[in-house]
Amino acid sequence: MLDILEKESDEDHPLELADLVALLNEKGIKAERKAVYRSLDAIRATGRTIHQVRRNRTVSYYMEHALSMAEALILCETLEDNVSLSREETMQVQEKLKASLSRQEQESLQVIVPPMGKNPQSGVLETTQKLMKAIHENRCVRFHYYDLNIHQKKNYRRQKKTYHLLPCAVVADHGRLYCVLWSDKHQGFANYRIDRMEFLDTDEEVHDPVVFDKDAWMRSSFSMYPGDPVTAVITFDLSLAPAVYDQFGSDVIITGSDERTFTAAIRTAITPTLIAWLMQFIDKVKVEKPQELIDTLLHIAAGLEKTYNGEKEGRM
Repeated sequence: MLDILEKESDEDHPLELADLVALLNEKGIKAERKAVYRSLDAIRATGRTIHQVRRNRTVSYYMEHALSMAEALILCETLEDNVSLSREETMQVQEKLKASLSRQEQESLQVIVPPMGKNPQSGVLETTQKLMKAIHENRCVRFHYYDLNIHQKKNYRRQKKTYHLLPCAVVADHGRLYCVLWSDKHQGFANYRIDRMEFLDTDEEVHDPVVFDKDAWMRSSFSMYPGDPVTAVITFDLSLAPAVYDQFGSDVIITGSDERTFTAAIRTAITPTLIAWLMQFIDKVKVEKPQELIDTLLHIAAGLEKTYNGEKEGRM
C-alpha cells in the first residue's frame, strides 16, 4: 500500500478506495475494504501524511511526498550546474530526487541529461561522504592534491607528498564543491577542491577541537579565494545595484547616493576573483578605499597599457 501511494498518488492524482483495491490486485494481493483502512492507519502511524479528499461524494487518498515537483526540479537543475560531480554522479542523484515524486510527476519533470563536458572524475560523492564523516568525528584526513596541465594531465602538488589536515566544512561555490581544512603546521584554514583530492583516508585518532566560523569564512573568502577581510568602499553607477546585491547579498551597507551613483561599504577579501569582478564594469566603478585595492587595480591597468601599447608601437 505504501509503495502504491508513493508511486501512484499526489495532490492532482488522488486514489479512490476502488483504485487502491485494483492496484493491490495487480500485485497479487486481494484486499477488502477494512484491510485497506487498516493499512492506511498503519502507514499514518509511522508518521507519513496521507491526505483524504472528497470529490463528487467520493473519498480519495494521496501521499504527501518529501519534495514537491518544483523543489525537485530546482535541486536537479542545481546539480546540472555543479561541475565537481561527474555526469554519472549527477544522474545518480537526480534519479533519487525523481524517485521522491509520484509517477505522474516524474513524467512531467523535464530534466536535461547532464552534458558530456562535466567533470570526468568520478568518486566525488564518495570523497565528500568521507569528509563529512571526518568532520562529524573530528578526525584528520590524508590525501594527494593535484592540478591539471594544458594536456588535462594531473600535476600533483608538493611532489605528490601526502597532505595531513583537519576538515572543518564542505561548501559549494560557483558550481564547485570545496572542503575547508585546518593546518596545524600553518595554524590556518584553506580551501581545497574536492574533485582534485585523491586517495583520501581518515585517521583513527580524534583531533583536538578547532573553532571554525563558516559564515565568517565565506564572507572573507570571496569565491573560495582565501584572504584577510577588509572593508572596501566603492562607488557604483546606479545601474549596477542589482549586480552588487547579487554578488554580495543584502549585507551591503549603502553609505551615500546621488542621481547617478551610490557608494557601498562591502566586507570582503582582496582576491583575484574580486579584481576580475570589478574590472568587468570598467568606468562604472571607482574604488575609494582601501589603498591596497586601488594600487592593485592601477598595477593591472599599467600592465595592460604596457602590453597593448608596446605591442602597437612594435608593429609601427
